Order: sequence, then structure tokens, then C-alpha cells
Amino acid sequence: MKSRDWGVLVFSVVLLLAGCVSGQDAPVSPSPTSTPPVVVEEEVVSESEGTIEVSQEVYERTFVEIEAFLEELTLIIQKRDFEAWRSYLSQEYIARVSDPSYLARVSEEPKLKKRGVVLRTLEDYFQQVVVPSRSRVRLDKIEFVTKDIVKAYMVINETPYLLYRLRREEGGWKIY
Repeated sequence: MKSRDWGVLVFSVVLLLAGCVSGQDAPVSPSPTSTPPVVVEEEVVSESEGTIEVSQEVYERTFVEIEAFLEELTLIIQKRDFEAWRSYLSQEYIARVSDPSYLARVSEEPKLKKRGVVLRTLEDYFQQVVVPSRSRVRLDKIEFVTKDIVKAYMVINETPYLLYRLRREEGGWKIY
């Protein structure tokens, strides 16, 4: 399958899920220069979820931490290393994305359905959704939801696309 086809697939999944959830942040794309990255798992973001102000020093320090975290994570995704990727996930994220009803909803996305893809496990989700949509991302902006929960964005053509919701756990960051 061509790289462009993967981008279309991932973008379609995001559009499908975005239509089902009001107040959802924008999707995320595989290519930092063209199509927005896809984030299907972000449907859990509460529309009432706000942001907090932090000092410039805290922002810059956290940005550097998250940028390093995402560089490592992106290399893991590019290598298709499921077990390493899984270690970057919070328990809540694992439970949410592993839920059979969630996987069934994502499997109904036309591009996945057309290819006969049926997601049954977290590993299926990783291989069929995460790898194509998160292999080439960059961090452009962060927003603090709380002092320990941050939204990470990539900006394409002046539009911010949510890459991940992250939570500081045990001194490091996890996808939340």
C-alpha cells in the first residue's frame, strides 16, 4: 500500500470518529508536511477539559522533556516495536483502546473495512492505526491541562493537530 493511501486511511478514521464526538480535538497525520496526523483515540477528551497557565520556564522545560519522549516513541513506532510502544502507555489508555467495543468502532472505518482489517487487540490497533499515523510526527506546541497532564500538538498549515494526551507518571511521561 502506498504511503499516501495510509495517510488517507488514517485521516478517514479521524474524520469518522470526530463526527461522533463533539468537542474533540483535531486529528493527527503521518506526514509532518502534508496531511494532518490522525488521532482516533482522542475521542475520550472531555469537551469541558480546559488548560492552565504555566510559567515560560515550566513550559520550556516540559516541552523539551516531551520532545525527547516523542522522538524516542516515534523511533519505536517506525520500528513497529509493539512491546516497546506498550511501555509508553498508561494503564487507562491500554484499557480504553483494548476495549472490544472501541476496536469494533474503529474497525468499521471505511478504509479499514475496505481492506478487510478487523481490529481485535491492542497490537492490531498499533500495527494498523498507530504505525501509519504516528511514524512521522513532530512536536510544535503543548498545552497544560493540569500540572501533570499535557496535550501535545503538531501544527500543519497553521492548524494544530492533537498528537497525544500525556500524563506524568513515576517521573516520566505516558500516553494517557
